[in-house]
Amino acid sequence: MSRDAHGKEPAAAPTVPKGPLHDAPLEETIPADLLKAEVRAWARRIGVEDRVREIHIRAMKSKWASCSSRGRLTFDAALLQQPASFRRQVIVHELLHLKLPNHGPLFRTLLRAYLAQVTDAEGDGEGETRGPRDRETADGGPPTAAKQATGP
Repeated sequence: MSRDAHGKEPAAAPTVPKGPLHDAPLEETIPADLLKAEVRAWARRIGVEDRVREIHIRAMKSKWASCSSRGRLTFDAALLQQPASFRRQVIVHELLHLKLPNHGPLFRTLLRAYLAQVTDAEGDGEGETRGPRDRETADGGPPTAAKQATGP
């Protein structure tokens, strides 16, 4: 199936590959408050909790999430049906934009480091997890949760 410029599949539910590093999409939606709690916990861990002003969840057509320079984070409501590993990747990606506004080498290194800490702690030692709509960046860097940068 073809994807648009932002990696979204037209009118089709996202699919997640099966295997040890891939969880199936959730059959039930997690509560929005749980996603917001995950965002706040990661903000503390990354050291940007004082920069997070608002957390919103709404339907988004072309992105999993966005981040403004003023600390407004918006997440696609479809993220509530995605596995924790993929939600974490999107959350960390957006929160890092409060430190670094681009997807340069330092951004990619920090993203990999934060995600590797979690996967190593979980015992799989496989590094980043991949979720639906992941793709490599134009420069061959790590997946960016198939979103375009909208950070500060």
